[in-house]
Amino acid sequence: MTAPVRPPQVWATASWRAEAVDWIHERLAAAGESVTGPVSEPRLMPWSATMRVPTSTGTVWFKANGSGTAYEPRLLSALRDWASSRWTTDVVAVDDRRAWSLTLDGGEPLKHRLAVDGDLRWWEGALAEHAELQRALMPHADELLALGVPDLRPSVQPGRLGEVLARPDELLPGRPGGLTTAQYSALRGLAAEHNRWCAELTAGGIAPSLQHDDLHDDNVLLGRSGEYRFFDWGDASVSHPFGVLVGVLDNVGRDRRFTSAQVGRLRDVYLEPWTAEYDRAHLVADCDLALRVARTGRVLNWHRLLTPLRSAERIEYAETLADWLAESLAPPSP
Repeated sequence: MTAPVRPPQVWATASWRAEAVDWIHERLAAAGESVTGPVSEPRLMPWSATMRVPTSTGTVWFKANGSGTAYEPRLLSALRDWASSRWTTDVVAVDDRRAWSLTLDGGEPLKHRLAVDGDLRWWEGALAEHAELQRALMPHADELLALGVPDLRPSVQPGRLGEVLARPDELLPGRPGGLTTAQYSALRGLAAEHNRWCAELTAGGIAPSLQHDDLHDDNVLLGRSGEYRFFDWGDASVSHPFGVLVGVLDNVGRDRRFTSAQVGRLRDVYLEPWTAEYDRAHLVADCDLALRVARTGRVLNWHRLLTPLRSAERIEYAETLADWLAESLAPPSP
């Protein structure tokens, strides 16, 4: 019998790496491929370990998920079945018990292409495709939940902001890197408002779907034929689809090459596939609400990802969590 999902500390050991490399060789051989060079040393994060594997047909990636993201291999297999690898990297093998996966390299990160020409049309193409992926997955929301993908639908989110704010040790109010005391107080006053946002999103008619929640330019790949593929689904949840724009708009908005108007256009490109069913004003209003609610969801996701860490280690991420919540106080977009 194979071992269950391991704690992150195990990933740094030679015995674990040897076990993983043996599995890699075994599964690639079963797929008719062979390893042609040294498997890289693991890239260790609190929530996962990854290794690059050179093979007879190209690069393959190994990933071990921690307990907070152990659903990802199951999700990869389901996406392969539902989307026929149109939008995702091809799966070679998974081990559900150990939360391991092997996937083919999906292409060049969008980050590299943007570094060359800074053309936001790459992002526009990616967002149009991602919206179609989410729309295609809407009928599978219950199946996604059954796979263990976290449930952050607006209908179950009321009260969750209060849950987040009840852990001030991880938000550092009034301390360097944390929320200001005024921000913390303002967020506490938003609890009822947050519940209203969730209710409005639920009533808005746009069904929940898979929400990547970490869609930045290193997690979008360009294939050889120009196709877009999306990977690294460890932050994903079943929630309002528009929340995916949080990561995108934050990622692009920090790049000084782009104006606020250019960043805003990305939102409109993403929303375009829904305009056949909803008018633009409705979509923009729902998008503003979804972005605010999604920031609370991101913090809840990170609480899940950081569960294996000791309290002192989790403090290192307090500034990031505080920033996400503070942005919930921003006024809606025009």
